[in-house]
Amino acid sequence: MILATVTSYEQHLFVIHSIALNDHLLGHEGFWLGASNLGDLNSWTWQGLGIPLGYKKWANNEPQVDFIGHEACMVMGLDQSWYSVDCYSEYYFICQRPSSSANDPLYI
Repeated sequence: MILATVTSYEQHLFVIHSIALNDHLLGHEGFWLGASNLGDLNSWTWQGLGIPLGYKKWANNEPQVDFIGHEACMVMGLDQSWYSVDCYSEYYFICQRPSSSANDPLYI
């Protein structure tokens, strides 16, 4: 399993729907997703796939430019937007594993 990658609007909706189906997850401040800019502060990539972000759902004024690398990891907030945060922060996480269906590559 890896942290979830969200490469399309449909996958973003799938993640939101998956969280909504689990009452114990509702109301948490945010959830780790699998993107970071740890390799290059100017380039965000999906770590599990090694590809740059295509689809983006950043909140206003995000990602934060942090040349020290403190805000180099991604969290999806309660508003369903993405935020750059310190990689040592504590959040719940959303993982994915390969699906058994070629038509649905994301399974959470």
